[in-house]
Amino acid sequence: EEGVQWQVSHVKSASVVAWHHKGDYCASVAPEGESRAVLLHQVSKRKSGSPFSKSKGRVEALAFHPTKPHFFVATQRHVRVYDLAKQELLKKLNPSVKWISSLQVHPGGDHLLIGSYDKKGGW
Repeated sequence: EEGVQWQVSHVKSASVVAWHHKGDYCASVAPEGESRAVLLHQVSKRKSGSPFSKSKGRVEALAFHPTKPHFFVATQRHVRVYDLAKQELLKKLNPSVKWISSLQVHPGGDHLLIGSYDKKGGW
């Protein structure tokens, strides 16, 4: 195909794609993909990999921190914050919503906004 430089295939259909602010990394989510539901992609090297060995629940959304090497992964009930440099879990957030639908990080990185299917928001 003309214009296609790199093609990535998931086990199941991808529903969410998030780009890192510098543009060299992106992450994609295939909620039905179980342990390979989240894939991190490095565009310059055309490489992809799964950061998790097992699933911690159905992944609904994800985002990169704008200034730190942190990665936010939202499952139906929780938001987990990972340090990409150290490859470890930093925090597990428990928002007061029934089912998380979306996630957004403020450009300054100090605030996290969460939307849910039960018409509630979290900050």
